[in-house]
Amino acid sequence: MYTKQYYVDNKERIDTQNNSWKYKNTKKYKEVRKKWLEKNKEKINEYKRKEYFRRKFGIEIFQYDELFKKQKGRCAICKKPQSEFKRKFALDHCHKTNKIRGLLCTNCNTGIGFLNDNIDNLKNAIQYLRKFNNEGGIIERYENEPFQEKLLQEIPDSSKIIQKTSNDLDWNQAINLIQNLYNQKDYKFSLLVSFGVFWGLLITDILSLKWKDILNKNEFNVVENRSKKNRTIEINAELKKHIENCYGGINPNSSEEYIFTSRKHGNIFSIQHVNKKLKMLNIKHNLNINNITTHTLRKCFGRKILMQGMENGEITINKLSKLFSQSSNAWTFRYLGITQAS
Repeated sequence: MYTKQYYVDNKERIDTQNNSWKYKNTKKYKEVRKKWLEKNKEKINEYKRKEYFRRKFGIEIFQYDELFKKQKGRCAICKKPQSEFKRKFALDHCHKTNKIRGLLCTNCNTGIGFLNDNIDNLKNAIQYLRKFNNEGGIIERYENEPFQEKLLQEIPDSSKIIQKTSNDLDWNQAINLIQNLYNQKDYKFSLLVSFGVFWGLLITDILSLKWKDILNKNEFNVVENRSKKNRTIEINAELKKHIENCYGGINPNSSEEYIFTSRKHGNIFSIQHVNKKLKMLNIKHNLNINNITTHTLRKCFGRKILMQGMENGEITINKLSKLFSQSSNAWTFRYLGITQAS
């Protein structure tokens, strides 16, 4: 058994040997590393957490724990216990002095952040809520107004042309982007864009897919995260072939793996990562889309369905509203960013 000093004295030689073994035994190294990461997941997360506190706030983990005990394990604003939240309480700090103020749940921390930590904004928000707490509101929901009936009658038919109110992703642009990403061997984002525009799934549902769910299948079932609806999705022959080609290009260890994982750590893509990549693709491929996000793919799907079903406009928009779990057809028009013109 080598001593710690031996490793210090022979670091370069040992690193060279280890790297040489990694390259010669890549598959075994990945398996060993994966098992080690799974076995030490809690330790790794705790280490990352410690480093984050040190780097960003200059405090140690025990100081966080002391503050947690001082607040009796509850959010400093809403007073709800940690057990009601999936994520651990955030360290709230003053953005001017960088001094720690307390521990907040994600909702409260985000809320005061959006109000710019401004006391006047918070007071105005309180007055606003008090004003309408008993009255309900100054306008009834517009579904009950006469003009809603008129709006629902203005469903596209074969004599009307759908016009976009924003420069979102066109269907042809989407298909070209999918092909270009595949040619550049960016197989995972080629698939991600495909699933968004062909199936209209929310990004959370796309990221939860495993290879076994869709590989060599003509259809599959998915329980949507937001609506909890069970949805059966058909896979056309062209997309089925594309999935097989991308699977061959990526060459994962098993069909049990999640599709959209990072090459470095094997973690599932975050929504922030996907949005950041889409913005990069927007520039790289000259898509010229304002504020491109994961919803851009879903809207592209919705407009394509609407265009295909123009002769049965009312049925089509009703189906889309249900599919998108939206309260009315008017909201679906607004979501898709379209108007109707004669």
